[in-house]
Amino acid sequence: MNARVAVIIPTRNRRALLARALESVFRQTYRDLVAVVVNDGSTDDTRTFLDQMARQEPRLIVHHMAPSTGAPSARNYAIANTDAEFVTGLDDDDEFLPDRIEFLIRSWNASGNDRDLISCLFTESVMTDGVHASVTVDRKDIVSYRDLFTHNFIGNQIFCPRERVLSVGGYDPALPAWQDLEMFMRLVRRYGPARRVHAPTYVCHVDRRPDRISANAESLLRAFELIAG
Repeated sequence: MNARVAVIIPTRNRRALLARALESVFRQTYRDLVAVVVNDGSTDDTRTFLDQMARQEPRLIVHHMAPSTGAPSARNYAIANTDAEFVTGLDDDDEFLPDRIEFLIRSWNASGNDRDLISCLFTESVMTDGVHASVTVDRKDIVSYRDLFTHNFIGNQIFCPRERVLSVGGYDPALPAWQDLEMFMRLVRRYGPARRVHAPTYVCHVDRRPDRISANAESLLRAFELIAG
C-alpha cells in the first residue's frame, strides 16, 4: 500500500536549523510525502526562506501564522490542513535519516490485521550533541496507556493515520510542556497501545539551548499538575 505522508514541522526563528530538517525530509527514499511547515510568528528570515523554497519544492506546504500561536496550535493547524493519509512529526532542530518514512510505511503495512489493535508506531532515536551519539534504550516494544503515566516510553514523534490524531483533538495548547506525551495518552487510550519498530531513524539534537522547553522546570511542573489532575 502506498499512501501520502505529511511531515508536520512547526518552527519559529530557527531558519538555519529548519533548513537542515527540511533537507532530511526531501532526501527521503519514500517519495509520496509532503512537509507541512507552520511558520509560527518568526521574526527572522524564516518567511523569506520558506517562500523561496516552496517555489522550488512542490512537496513543501507553508503556512505563516502571525502572531505566534505556540507549537501545539501550529501542529494542529498543519494536521487539519493536509489531506495526507498518515502524519508524523519532525522538530525543526532535528532530522530524519533517509529511510525513515519508507521504514515506517513498510512496518505499518506489515502489521496486517494488527493495525486495528495498535494506535501508532514509533522508533528509537539517535541522540547527539554534535560530538557524541547514542541510541535510546528507554523505549518499550508495546506501550500502554498505563505505561505513559510512568515514563514516556515513546519519545517525541509517532506515525499514525491522520484521522486518529484529529479524532482525539490533537495537541492541547493549554499545556506548557509535554503536549506530545499528553496527546499520546489520549491516542493510546482510544486506539490501543503504541508499537515500537526497531530502527533508530530519527536524529534528536540535544545540544543545550535556553529555548528548550525541557530546560524549563516551572513549565514541566505545571504540565505534570495538569496531566495528573
